[in-house]
Amino acid sequence: MKTALKYLTLGVIIIVLGFLSLGLIHTSFTYSNTITVDSSVEDAFAAFTDESRAGEWLIGYKGYDVLEGEPHKPGSKFLMKFEVEGNMMEFTETLTAFKQNEEFSFDMETEYFNGSVEVKFSGSHPCIIEATTVTSGTNVFYCSMFYLMQSALKDQSQKNYDLLKDMIEQ
Repeated sequence: MKTALKYLTLGVIIIVLGFLSLGLIHTSFTYSNTITVDSSVEDAFAAFTDESRAGEWLIGYKGYDVLEGEPHKPGSKFLMKFEVEGNMMEFTETLTAFKQNEEFSFDMETEYFNGSVEVKFSGSHPCIIEATTVTSGTNVFYCSMFYLMQSALKDQSQKNYDLLKDMIEQ
């Protein structure tokens, strides 16, 4: 009985160390999402940056509060609010780049992860929207967890961008 308990304990320790080693090896990861929208780049960019329509394509979006600065000005900070499976989630978004009809980029900060998102607009008609996201956990545990969840995070982002495409093309 004691031998089985020792092996069980050793097995659990190995699994935990293996899990945590993922966070040490993979401190961040990057993924991209791309959509081709049947619209002009001007219309696509206007729809993307229209805060009043964000709830139409950002799943769980509940609104935002301005923390400092003004919309569409790099350096501005916003408290973004989402409801995920009945739980409120908030993160601070800092706008890092705003180039009319070309780019909208921002950094995100939560207690669990940090990230940066660069959204580029190209083409005339159709318009191509490509978003590149870099995410890292705030500690080794969260780095490991988000690394294991990266395909689910990419899929969730793609669902949002597909909804954006549908909204723009209506």
